[in-house]
Amino acid sequence: GGGGGAQQQNLPIRNDRNKGFYVEGLTTHQCITADDAVRVHSRGLSHRQVRAHNLNEQSSRSHCLLTLHVESKPAVGAAPEGEPESRAQTAGGSSSSGGYRRFGKITFVDLAGSERLKQTGNTAAGAVWETGNINRSLFALGKVISTLSGRRAGDLSSSQGHVPFRDSKLTQLLIDSLGGRGRSLMIACCSPAAASTEETLNTLHFASLALRVRSKPVIILDPADQLVVDLRSTINGLKADNRRLSSQISTLIKEGIVPASAGAVLGGGGGGGASGGGERGGRRNNNLSATVNVYASVPGG
Repeated sequence: GGGGGAQQQNLPIRNDRNKGFYVEGLTTHQCITADDAVRVHSRGLSHRQVRAHNLNEQSSRSHCLLTLHVESKPAVGAAPEGEPESRAQTAGGSSSSGGYRRFGKITFVDLAGSERLKQTGNTAAGAVWETGNINRSLFALGKVISTLSGRRAGDLSSSQGHVPFRDSKLTQLLIDSLGGRGRSLMIACCSPAAASTEETLNTLHFASLALRVRSKPVIILDPADQLVVDLRSTINGLKADNRRLSSQISTLIKEGIVPASAGAVLGGGGGGGASGGGERGGRRNNNLSATVNVYASVPGG
């Protein structure tokens, strides 16, 4: 919503398979420096709706979210994830231009506080409507945090109960922050006034639930780079299997369980041919596995 004399315009929240929940029509500005981001933030705050009441002359009448989309890339010559420094310049097309691109999102949220009409004195129709919306969205956020507080890190499966992210626009936009793929930090603002004791206790209870939410952050890469990383991981796993099987067959030969001639299956005794590549290497791996299984069963036969 808009404020400060600007014309209000309700923007719908959409759900996209790739982007998740987002506000359709919301402007995005490229920020090269921190000062650029501060200027955009100030411009956004000028549209925030505020209203005076008995407790606050500048009371926020809505929640405020500032989202920074961050793209980073290692310096030229840095080794890709899982690769030694010596291979940094030649390992894949992405590394030649400075490494894999990583994407992240930081969302700063200023929550409007829960209110009671008898304390604020807001009796105008618009104020009552605003108070109701604020309290409902905070209640929905509390349900989400309460549900997540007893789950394992990053586990959103329905087997542990439904997480009501869709119950409010606020929780829809915070699903990436609270869903377990990132880290969340909550700052609870409490009043020392005795008259606010009940609200202070409610706030501390709310924050204690948020403290128990477990997360398991993940690195988000460009899809093409992610494919390269996955393939490298698969190749490294296969190489490890090759070394393990080669060591096993060498041990069996040394102990006399497998005749020395079985080394010919590997293309040259012991583990010499276990790292063969391509289709030929694949056949060697299959033969190696079969040899270990057959000869290992001989002593008990």
